[in-house]
Amino acid sequence: MNVRDKITAHRSATLSTISQKHDGYPFGSIVPYDVDKEGRPVIYISTLAEHYKNLTVCPKASLTVLDPFGHRSPQAHWRITLLCSFAEVNKKEQVAYRESYLSRFPSAKSYGEAHDFFFFRGEVQGVRWIEGFGSMGWCSAQDYETESLDSLSYHSPGIVAHMNADHSDALEKYVRLYASECAPLLSEKSSVVMTGISDSSLHLRIFAPNEERDLVLPLSQKISTPTEARKVLIEMLSDERTTV
Repeated sequence: MNVRDKITAHRSATLSTISQKHDGYPFGSIVPYDVDKEGRPVIYISTLAEHYKNLTVCPKASLTVLDPFGHRSPQAHWRITLLCSFAEVNKKEQVAYRESYLSRFPSAKSYGEAHDFFFFRGEVQGVRWIEGFGSMGWCSAQDYETESLDSLSYHSPGIVAHMNADHSDALEKYVRLYASECAPLLSEKSSVVMTGISDSSLHLRIFAPNEERDLVLPLSQKISTPTEARKVLIEMLSDERTTV
């Protein structure tokens, strides 16, 4: 499993810090996050937040990301925990980090107007990954940083969210056109979600009453931008294409 791809292609996680209020107990809550060019997670937190109070005393924390579509059987699906040492982003880098973060989370623009918010960056110290039952391991910080990154990873959360929210009918059509052997799973009681998209493939998951099926469908051409993704996804549904 490409750990860095998974981290880059998602944008919320459970952040666990060392509580200063409750005698060193781990304190966890959901946070949105960005990633920089080195794959380091970036969070935006208020001085009022427990995480801010904890990280300013002890920088050690973990960030856990899991398959957002694995709700039926969470332990059967992938999850990743980054062990990080967090520190506030210095003033020289604040502008660039803010621009990147707000491109992913536009609503965060108003946060700083209400309270004092600061960017914290996590230096990855190690990674624990689990792909499913019997497939797991540790990844060093160096291996994580040097893993190849799919050109569409950073943009995929927006594409996935849009397709699942507005084009569920199209997702079923992809199954019928490109994975006809799975068409019998489709019914009024089933659903299809997009779980990801890469530069060369579309990832779907069928939720049927008694079965869950993952599909990886090759794209008609290689892509590298959201605009190219939109063009190819539309072309793949054209009437002229009725087979793989």
